[in-house]
Amino acid sequence: MLTHGLLSLLGILPFMGLWLDDPPPGGGKGDPPKPKTEAELKAEAKAKAEEDARKKGLPVTQEAIDNIFKKLVKTEEKLERSEKANVGLVGRVADLEKKATPPPADPSSLPIRERYSERSFPKTKDEWDDVYAEDPAYATDLRYAFNKSRQSTTEAQESSRKKIQDEHPDMFLRNEDGSFILNAEGYPQLDKSTKKAQLFGEIAQRSGVGPDGVPHLWKATNGPEMIMTSVMAKLKGEEEGKVKADLDKKKAEDEKKRQAGATGAGVASGGAAPPATFKKVEMKFKSYYVRKSAHVAEAKCKY
Repeated sequence: MLTHGLLSLLGILPFMGLWLDDPPPGGGKGDPPKPKTEAELKAEAKAKAEEDARKKGLPVTQEAIDNIFKKLVKTEEKLERSEKANVGLVGRVADLEKKATPPPADPSSLPIRERYSERSFPKTKDEWDDVYAEDPAYATDLRYAFNKSRQSTTEAQESSRKKIQDEHPDMFLRNEDGSFILNAEGYPQLDKSTKKAQLFGEIAQRSGVGPDGVPHLWKATNGPEMIMTSVMAKLKGEEEGKVKADLDKKKAEDEKKRQAGATGAGVASGGAAPPATFKKVEMKFKSYYVRKSAHVAEAKCKY
């Protein structure tokens, strides 16, 4: 049965003391064992204490009987709690079985008016033929809604393309008279020598291409505008990155000049070479004491 299968799958059945298929000892099918009374637990504790004492060759004590009785009581309480939880779980599983959604019917077996709607038009000529054959009036309504929906989509696409042409004319090829060069479908051709047009083509291709070779995003209701938004975001990011790189380079050069000037590494203020008076002059002294005095005076900036 389904309940048995669910509980077995969850790994619960072996530990919950359920008897879903086989009747338990002393009870009807599916009935849990009755809880033991205090007298039965005391008798069982005494019997186990006597058996343990006999195996060990010791006399039976009341303390041993009481210890075993306490353990049996705790075990019985755990079993009772487990049984209550088990009953609740079985009840929940039964409720889930009642509320379970039946498997969907085969679409082809559904009535025409349930199979197709304004949210799910027929997709092939054969499907349209089936609708017209079974329910001509409904088929006419569906065709009207389909044409209206397609017209709205086409108008939105044309508006989106026109907006791109007006706002970014520099990304399209032009004739000598300034008019756009059109492709076979009547749309302006991209000037692939421009960065905008290159990015536009790359982003459009990422959405995938249909059997006709046209990108899916280009056919979307506002597809051209969505592509152009991504193009402008990409260009903005590249421009900001270039500006930041230039600033970082200038900061690095300024810091290099500052450090060179601070250490006197052969460059005076403004980047010019030091004047000739800064040229190091080798001097010879007549004696050790004269050279030492000169070095001391130099250190005190008196030389």
